[in-house]
Amino acid sequence: MRTYLTNIWDWLRMSLWLGPTILAIAAVALGNLLPYVDQVFATDHWPLVGTTAATARSTLSAIVGATMAVTGTVFSITVVTLSLTSQQFGPRLLRTFMHDFSTQLAMGTFLATGLYCLLVLRVVEVSDGAASIPHMSVLVAVLLTVFSMAVLIYFIHHISVLIQAPHVVAAVARDLDDAIVRLFPEEIGHAATKSEEPSATGRVQAGQLGDDFQVVDARVGGYVQAVDADGLLSWASDHDLVIQLLKRPGHFACRNTPIARIWSRDSDGLQDCTSRLNDSFIVGIRRTPRQDVECAIEELVEVAVRSLSPGINDPFTAINCIDWLKSSMLRLARRRIPLAHRCDAEGTLRLIAEPVTFADAMDAAFNQIRQYGKDSPAVMIRLLESFADLAANADRQEDRQAIREHAHIVMRAAEETFAARYDREAARHRHQEVERALGDQEAEGDSSAVNSSVQPYGSRDNL
Repeated sequence: MRTYLTNIWDWLRMSLWLGPTILAIAAVALGNLLPYVDQVFATDHWPLVGTTAATARSTLSAIVGATMAVTGTVFSITVVTLSLTSQQFGPRLLRTFMHDFSTQLAMGTFLATGLYCLLVLRVVEVSDGAASIPHMSVLVAVLLTVFSMAVLIYFIHHISVLIQAPHVVAAVARDLDDAIVRLFPEEIGHAATKSEEPSATGRVQAGQLGDDFQVVDARVGGYVQAVDADGLLSWASDHDLVIQLLKRPGHFACRNTPIARIWSRDSDGLQDCTSRLNDSFIVGIRRTPRQDVECAIEELVEVAVRSLSPGINDPFTAINCIDWLKSSMLRLARRRIPLAHRCDAEGTLRLIAEPVTFADAMDAAFNQIRQYGKDSPAVMIRLLESFADLAANADRQEDRQAIREHAHIVMRAAEETFAARYDREAARHRHQEVERALGDQEAEGDSSAVNSSVQPYGSRDNL
């Protein structure tokens, strides 16, 4: 249930209408409450508050007209910004702009101010020479107008900053870091965790599974956005099942193709398994970074790849993306990789779900940048410099191997494409730094192995 609620919240957060809707509801409540307060407390004779019926109606009418006009302008600016963002940085980055709080605040403020003034305007009346004037309500309308003007100035400044390439790259990188912390919550330590022993038991039990399993097909096609792993683990434990997920968040599931395998000692436990498995998968038309760290990585890669296209030819933005990717990969290198085999409280294997590894993240982060940036010495050299920094902080042997493979591929591409001897020498020097850092880390790891027993690593149960 938590997975579904989180997915709904992500969907709402990426909607431009969420903020304006909340502020409009607040405006309706305030527009009906304040006139009642004016009647109860009789604010006719309060200093700096009193006004006439004609002045109140003209003021409120002017505010309504002005705010509605500015609301249209704000919406137009937002649409133009989204269009420019889609063309320059890629359509997938529209997600970052659509849930921007400042944009929703600007649209919602003007919409709410105009709506509030309309509601107050209907109670300003003159009947038989007696005027009904909500003095406090009119004063609040004026204050809201002043606040709206300040929001407009801030909105124009914010949009000017928002569309700058460094700001876009930093915003996407923050989403990537949040995804890494969320999906890889445990940092690497030197002590074994309690989850490692069940994991070893789970691997043994997985090797004992036979070929008598039931295949579950997807009912709908699309990208797997999230999987309710905790719910599946509980369901498998209740019905004595072992479930192997064939798709993880980020994969595309075709309709009527396998998404899971189920082993059961009791055939009754397989009843309605197709419906239950499919209900645990949230499938949509696009990928989201909630449980898919590669989605956040590829959004940053898309900015770099577009900047390297012949039509834009902006290696500085690509280098900026590489720097932020290096920072995120450093964070990931210090995190424990989630367990593939998950057991219940009794130590019985219940769920098999292959996690995203550091090598997978490296492939997603640097393969396309290398392919599209092979003709740019500055980009390729910065890649090697990033690999050297990563190598100096990689504690796991498999992580170091992934870094070494990427460094070798980049070096071969540099030897083949760099025309200037100086550029080739610079690339060789950076490649030597990578090998030196890897050698130092491996020597340190061998020394630790001599002085202590082998120390495996684990993670909190997390898909």
